[in-house]
Amino acid sequence: MKKITRLAAAALLPMLLLTACGEEDDGSGGSVYTVIKDNPANLDPQMAQDSSSLSIIKNIFEGLIELDENGAYRCAAAESYTISEDGLTYTFKLRKGIKWSSPTGFSDELTAEDFVYSFRRLFAPATLSPYTESFMFIKNAEKVYDGILSATDLGVKAEDEYTLTFKLEYPVSDFLYLLTTPPAMPCNEEFFLSTEGRYGLDERFCVCNGAFMLSEWNYDPYWNENFLTMKRISDNSTSERMTYPKTVNYIITDNKEEYENDSGNDIDCNFYSPSELPKLRNVDYTEYPCASVGITFNPDKEELMNPSIRYALAAAADIDVYEGETSLGIKSAYGIFPSSVMIMGKSARELISESSKPVFPETEALKAWERGISEIDPTQIEIVSIMVSEKFADAPIVYMITDSWSDVLGFDCGVEIVSAGEYSDRLKSGDYEMALTAVTAENCTASAFLRSFRPYIHDKAEYREIENYIEQAECSTQLSEAVKYYNEAENLIISGAYYIPMFYESRFLVYEENTEDYVYDPFNDSVSFKNVKKYE
Repeated sequence: MKKITRLAAAALLPMLLLTACGEEDDGSGGSVYTVIKDNPANLDPQMAQDSSSLSIIKNIFEGLIELDENGAYRCAAAESYTISEDGLTYTFKLRKGIKWSSPTGFSDELTAEDFVYSFRRLFAPATLSPYTESFMFIKNAEKVYDGILSATDLGVKAEDEYTLTFKLEYPVSDFLYLLTTPPAMPCNEEFFLSTEGRYGLDERFCVCNGAFMLSEWNYDPYWNENFLTMKRISDNSTSERMTYPKTVNYIITDNKEEYENDSGNDIDCNFYSPSELPKLRNVDYTEYPCASVGITFNPDKEELMNPSIRYALAAAADIDVYEGETSLGIKSAYGIFPSSVMIMGKSARELISESSKPVFPETEALKAWERGISEIDPTQIEIVSIMVSEKFADAPIVYMITDSWSDVLGFDCGVEIVSAGEYSDRLKSGDYEMALTAVTAENCTASAFLRSFRPYIHDKAEYREIENYIEQAECSTQLSEAVKYYNEAENLIISGAYYIPMFYESRFLVYEENTEDYVYDPFNDSVSFKNVKKYE
């Protein structure tokens, strides 16, 4: 990720300010304001799927492991952990003194049994959790789910109050990442049973072990003053793991500007696409490259499924020409992984250099084109265009690639700019020849990102080979081994020329100049506020 500042010179002074009394302002004790578009549907971590719910859950629950501002793993509720040499046993030591808190006055200490209970819920068929399949690698999980074994046979055990052990059926390189996700959050059995089926549906039925607890949750679809407020759990804010904001206020609205004008309150942070960013002034922002954008082909157009034609188009698309011609939030790409994609807690793009990616020699482009033209009806490719969503209308790369094709191949390809709605509709109906396609994933893992390319790899045998590499990477116990397999999978996608990478697209976390230290996930637009400092 890359931090960029767009402040006036006076605002570039150090963020460590002095109070009127001459004491240093450490940024703690403030009230932070942010926006969510929709009312959270359900704050039960084993059930929630909507982005608003996931944003709240990130702050009111604490799992064993969390991601830092760079996407690396760090201990959270766990103070330490060990992994067996075969990758099948994970043992976690919990921090003592973490409290459960609720607006109803319920209080208890977090123990290993709370994690055991959450995983038993996950594999109870009655729960109907959408996340069950993601954790089926836990020992005996499938048999427990099918009712062959009891819940006590699940490979999640509390060895004592503060020691938790997971046993797996086979190694899973992304297991630590999965422990950062909502379904791996703990659940207090006593409180859960007391809610009688209403767990997570309003503040009275939420109990929190994270940095914050819910204090108010007001929502009426016919009213415009909807909000959710979290307040700091003092017991969980220690000198070693301090929670800086006193409160975090989520304004539930799809019109941030209208709220600021009507209320007089500034929104301290929000997230934007590259096209939205130029409208803003006097703010800080951090850039998170999280999507790969490239040319994809309609599988029903036989002329474009010709391997020689696709190879020629890829070879004639000289990415070097585009360097320095990219716009805000857009960077030319030689590979597929943007820098926010991670392999075992490290940036995939830093682990796998783009200089190692397959290169199509431009000298071979015309030969491949002529060979392909001889194998198809040439009239089929006389009128072809790239369908482009309006959000990329100003990206110079789109037009430079068609110029390159014209110069190298003598192929005149049009560019058709359409609205986002029309783009989506035509992509689904197959009413296009080629499309400039943005590919991203539901999370930051390399496996999820690579699988997002499945709809564009039209040869089943080729995709099976890619999937084999992904599966081998997922079962790797060593980082170097996982990197090797993910590199091979990325190379296969590029060399097959079903997808021609053009550039990476970013999301931007935008925040007021007197705030800092947000932890943002660009794949689901969620923010951790625990470490956010707000200076007066």
